[in-house]
Amino acid sequence: MTSQFHNHHHQHLTPFSGAISPLYHHLPTLSHLSITFFQHFLTSIFLRCDATLFSSALHDLTVSTILQGQDTAPLVKTALYYESLCPYSIDYFVNQLYPTWTLLKEIMDVELYPFGNASFEPNGDGWTFTCQHGDGECHGNMIHACAQAKFNDINVEMDFVNCLLSASYPPNAGATCAAAVGQDWAPIDECVNSLEGQTLLHDVAIKQQQLDPSLYFVPWILIDDTFSEAQVEACQTDMLSVVCERYTGPVPGPCQVIKQPRHHHHRSRALRGVTKA
Repeated sequence: MTSQFHNHHHQHLTPFSGAISPLYHHLPTLSHLSITFFQHFLTSIFLRCDATLFSSALHDLTVSTILQGQDTAPLVKTALYYESLCPYSIDYFVNQLYPTWTLLKEIMDVELYPFGNASFEPNGDGWTFTCQHGDGECHGNMIHACAQAKFNDINVEMDFVNCLLSASYPPNAGATCAAAVGQDWAPIDECVNSLEGQTLLHDVAIKQQQLDPSLYFVPWILIDDTFSEAQVEACQTDMLSVVCERYTGPVPGPCQVIKQPRHHHHRSRALRGVTKA
């Protein structure tokens, strides 16, 4: 869209090339503004042939946009290491992570790693996996890993995984959930039943092995690349508050309703859904 806008107006802007150059330079930062607004803005000034007014207005607009860019806060990064049939992983994703992401996806960076308390060993050119909740879980984990590779879109991935984990038996819900998010199931199914799927799930396992400290229960949740058991409990109790408190930018609408500090409910590890290896 930016390049079309640039090319469409370039021949008309030659008399104001000195003033225009800042706009061209910062167009990528102006994506939040309507192109229609810009068209009316530029046209009204060109019709008046007022180069001084144009230069002044453009300077103010550019400076404002640059300052906005400098004030942009980093996204709240959430990394979830989980198992596709672990009831506690499912509870956290469906009842905490996904609803929070739905409200605050613009300020979140979510990464999913479906492996958990599983193991692998070489098998010819591929890998054999053993999972805590049986072969069905290994199959479910591989569906998630293949879907990540095929979708390459966190929005679709989150909707798909939520659909899977909300199903009565997630490993059998792949085709239904792919259709629900407007995706073709066939490439995912082919991946799951091939060396490609084994390789993708093995890649997830290797990524998990790099954790420090090492994973010893699921769901294992990192916020901004940091881990603590207290943080996991907070995420399982009130993920919305965790993200709102972590975000350093302007307070998003869903966070404005959180007026009282969060009180952690101290529960036993078993009750708060942690599965030991």
